[in-house]
Amino acid sequence: CGAPVVASRIAALEETTGGAALLFDPTSAADLTQTILTVLDDEHARSELAIASLRRAAEFSWENTARMTWQVYEFALERFRQHRKR
Repeated sequence: CGAPVVASRIAALEETTGGAALLFDPTSAADLTQTILTVLDDEHARSELAIASLRRAAEFSWENTARMTWQVYEFALERFRQHRKR
């Protein structure tokens, strides 16, 4: 939706946001506060994050999901065929 994203700096969210979010230390209320204030106070940062969030979200389309799923099936089928030849 084009909202700037603030997320906890944990592996799963770092991977999911792919650089399109400001990350904060999940053990630090002060870091969370500062990160939110940055988004609220810095119009340029807020705008850049909004644009980045839309770009990142576009990478999670149904078309990409279908393509990646198909590739996994092809890979599994090839492995199955190789295994049967043994």
